[in-house]
Amino acid sequence: MKLIENKEKVKMYNVEKDPTKRGLKEITKFERLADEGIVLAQLELGKIYLHGLEIERDIAKGLNYFNHAAQKGCEEALNHLALICHNYDDFICDEKHVKIWYSIAKQYGYERPTNLFSKLLDNNVYRAKK
Repeated sequence: MKLIENKEKVKMYNVEKDPTKRGLKEITKFERLADEGIVLAQLELGKIYLHGLEIERDIAKGLNYFNHAAQKGCEEALNHLALICHNYDDFICDEKHVKIWYSIAKQYGYERPTNLFSKLLDNNVYRAKK
């Protein structure tokens, strides 16, 4: 994963790094970067939506952004996905996605998400949609 290129692109857009100082304008900049495939922006948007920073909380959108970053091998995104699957009772994590995220985490040698996804798969723990 080319985080240096991602950081340079984020700098180019002059995006505020401190989440407490961001407004909707900053979030729009991150969305443009995420649409361009910039992993750092996808990761940040995942956090913004997961925690409801400056906008209404939307776990599904957060997961979507984490998923895009994870597909590119972002360890932090994989950690967030694993924790979402483990901790959010009102969210569904299907077996197909858990297997994909597990294989990505394992491929990159990321121990923590690999172990968390492995536990989900071993115990067949998937959230049922309410």
